[in-house]
Amino acid sequence: TDLTKENYIKIIVDLSKIGKSIGLNTVVVLFDKLDEFQELQGDIEKTATFCQEILTDTDLLLDSNIAVVFSLWSELKREASVLGARFDKFGEISVTLENDELILLLNKRLKYFATDKSNPPTFQSLIELDSQRADILDIAAKSPRTLIRLLGVIYNKQQDRDAKCFSPEIINKGIISYCKTFDFLSLHPYAKNRQNLTQWINKLLKVSKAEFTAVELQQSLGLKGKTVHTYIKTLADYDLIRDTGINDTNGSPIYVVIEPRIVYLMRLHILDLD
Repeated sequence: TDLTKENYIKIIVDLSKIGKSIGLNTVVVLFDKLDEFQELQGDIEKTATFCQEILTDTDLLLDSNIAVVFSLWSELKREASVLGARFDKFGEISVTLENDELILLLNKRLKYFATDKSNPPTFQSLIELDSQRADILDIAAKSPRTLIRLLGVIYNKQQDRDAKCFSPEIINKGIISYCKTFDFLSLHPYAKNRQNLTQWINKLLKVSKAEFTAVELQQSLGLKGKTVHTYIKTLADYDLIRDTGINDTNGSPIYVVIEPRIVYLMRLHILDLD
């Protein structure tokens, strides 16, 4: 016979009690890599619905015999909250690294693979300009995976394999290439469609300013009437921009682009991802 949700949860709780009875101090059930579960298709609504029954089961989450941990991307929080998940009650831990921690991690990795471990390359020695190191860290956005992938793109652009560092020109080319081909949908899943998201990013790039008002957006894209408000709502829903809470001298709200890859391309006056 088919088991109900309550039966499955009772089995989990009973197993945790058995674990404690044989000497385990803590029993943790970890749900990880949900974004790789093919049936969920990386869809944020499907993933939230998949997690809903457990994330909203107060009795289970407060059971002292067991700890339930979900490894979820931050964008899922909004959707799960709508379905009744109480993040304010059960708490959350943000898994991010500060820039100095990213550099430390990278330097340890470079030392591990270095031929001369007494004098290994470092982030500082590979990227000589302070401004370019700052750009790379901004684009990495506290993600070790993003940092290493970005440096990998820069490395592949470097033709001189005997060079001790990356040239500023190669670094610029690598960063541009990485930003233009970045998988934006993975970090902005509310867009749901890669082509649609690309179109909205291209519209945003045409503004050419990381901070702008509705009037500036309207003028940049040649919008008419109230269409600009629909554009701003869509860009905000996709987590590409946010309201700064500050108004300009005319009293109009100022919006800021919060996607660092787009901000970098804007600085170089690149108008599309193609």
